[in-house]
Amino acid sequence: EPLMKMPAPAAAAWNADGSRLACATDQGIVVCEVPTPITRDSVVVKPYLNSSANSRHVAWSDRGTWLVTYRALDKDAEGDDLVVWDPDTGEVKVGFKHPGLTAQQWPPLQWTKDERYAMYLAPSKEVHLYQGSFNKTTPIAALAGEDVLSCSWAPLVLRGTIISYRAALWCWGKDEQGVEVPSISIVQAATSKMPKQLPEGTHELPKTTTSATTMWAPSGDAVLVLTREASTPPALAAAALYSVSKEGGLQKIEDSTGPTTTDIAAVSWSPEKDEFVVIGGPKRTVTLWVWSKHTQVVDRILQVESDGSRTGVRWSPLGSLVCLTSAAGQGGVEFFSRVADGAKPKLSKIGSVAGPVAAAEWAPDARHLATTTTAGAKPGLTVWSGLSGTQVQTFPFQGLVEVSWRPFEDPPDEITAEELAAAAKQTNAAPIQGKVEVTGMGEAPPSRQEVVEAARAAVPEQKQQKAKDKAAAKAKAAAEKAAAKAVEKGPPPVAPATSAAAVAPLVDNGKSWAPPDAGKGAAMAAAADPIRALLAEKGGNWAREPALAALMGKAFGPGPERGVYDEWGPFGGYGMGADKGWGMDRSWW
Repeated sequence: EPLMKMPAPAAAAWNADGSRLACATDQGIVVCEVPTPITRDSVVVKPYLNSSANSRHVAWSDRGTWLVTYRALDKDAEGDDLVVWDPDTGEVKVGFKHPGLTAQQWPPLQWTKDERYAMYLAPSKEVHLYQGSFNKTTPIAALAGEDVLSCSWAPLVLRGTIISYRAALWCWGKDEQGVEVPSISIVQAATSKMPKQLPEGTHELPKTTTSATTMWAPSGDAVLVLTREASTPPALAAAALYSVSKEGGLQKIEDSTGPTTTDIAAVSWSPEKDEFVVIGGPKRTVTLWVWSKHTQVVDRILQVESDGSRTGVRWSPLGSLVCLTSAAGQGGVEFFSRVADGAKPKLSKIGSVAGPVAAAEWAPDARHLATTTTAGAKPGLTVWSGLSGTQVQTFPFQGLVEVSWRPFEDPPDEITAEELAAAAKQTNAAPIQGKVEVTGMGEAPPSRQEVVEAARAAVPEQKQQKAKDKAAAKAKAAAEKAAAKAVEKGPPPVAPATSAAAVAPLVDNGKSWAPPDAGKGAAMAAAADPIRALLAEKGGNWAREPALAALMGKAFGPGPERGVYDEWGPFGGYGMGADKGWGMDRSWW
């Protein structure tokens, strides 16, 4: 039984850590606060009172700090239809007028992984750069490109202590003759120091291109461009694949062994390595490719044995498992493990699942896969073990539209040899040969994101420590100068009227006293006069003055061992006692 039920939303999306689920309902935007662990009564549903019942799309910023929604409105309707919400308050942070947004353009607002910057593809087909917090609602820069149709951020790249923010733009530009041509532009939109646009290059695509999809490598060093041409019917559109890099430029990816990179059905990068799987050609051939930063080219590594019906690729979150799916109603799912075969990677088949699978999605634990079935006698949801290819559980559903796992806050654990051995026993199969790599090449260093986060965290700490050291050096120099000046002038005469006996009745156990205007009487005012005079003589700054220390010692006795004097003094100031003696080691004011 489900933990809770809601009216069917037009769209729904989890935030990055799975603590919030946003839904676009016919009552407006609703956000479910989901604790860990979940119980039937622990989910809190929060409707956004000022949201629209016409909302059709929802999306989160990369860290879940902001929620973006879109409502379908007429061109001349009042109000903003693209809205950024603060989920902590449920209030609107900023809004945009964006009529005519299509599903292919969603979301037109994208944040960098650290949410430092956001780029907005405006209805004018211009790309504007904003502060990720939107504390300033005006753009801080405009990215290069004419008639931009789509854009995407690259993964964060750390160069020294500076983070580089790069983006790929699919746009229409003009060639040397002034003729409009489709192109891909790569720009450095900003750095962690300042927003500064540095175009890296514009690369022309075939003039027959009608759509282009950009996909960045995990390293951020290259981007794949999947292009399509117009055709009737659209399903027969010709497709081609290109790689783009700063040094290598634009290169068409072609397979010398056959037409496996034409008529492309699917292409997908590994989430951990610069490797990608392509399904293409008339026989739906499955091939594995590797991008080399050193040679600036892609190499075909192997062809995967498959039945020729595959049209989709799904990598597990760790990049250690791959599933190949088929078009709805035409076949099931095949499971593969990504293993190291010497110096080259290899995809080793685990098993297959028959049946009309409509969609598949990996669980955040990187071990289980959910498949949906919308046709046949038993529509519903099935959970499979990705390590063994066996069924775990089935949930019957009528009218199933979409399935989405709740994300984990922490990354999944690595797959162990014990898990692989147990999975092999389930199917009476031989254990997977080779090393299943889950976090990089062999013993991997911290991920790129971890390196970036560490660098970002180190910068403010270094600045803070530098400021502390500078302030300490300045204070030490000032104290030495003041001490030298006091020695040169000599101590001022101490007024004999001040005595410990005159002040003693007003001292509360030797730890605190009150200012003269607090009703302590004329005796205290008289005792304070010499201190006031000394303070005036020293220009209002009597910290660390030997003469004052002598006067305080005469009037009140020796200072405390530690700073216990934290009340108002007779001169009306707030002070703290010295380590030993009055005013010698700590500042008074």
